[in-house]
Amino acid sequence: MSSVKYRWSSQYYVPVDGLPYIGQMPLAAAGIYCATGYNGNGMMLGSIAGKILSELILKNRVNMRKYLVRRVLNL
Repeated sequence: MSSVKYRWSSQYYVPVDGLPYIGQMPLAAAGIYCATGYNGNGMMLGSIAGKILSELILKNRVNMRKYLVRRVLNL
């Protein structure tokens, strides 16, 4: 293998406010997105995150303020 094109990770993480982080990563290069912090409910919330991310990437118009990663950074 000459290079790694994609990476994936798995963790059992619970954000302090109980909501998952879904959206573009703050302080990262453009086009880097995440969906994490499902508190063990990834089978259910992963489908929702996929829908949210696809609309965000393709249409750039999703009302998802409460799920944004940057909500904890006050950006």
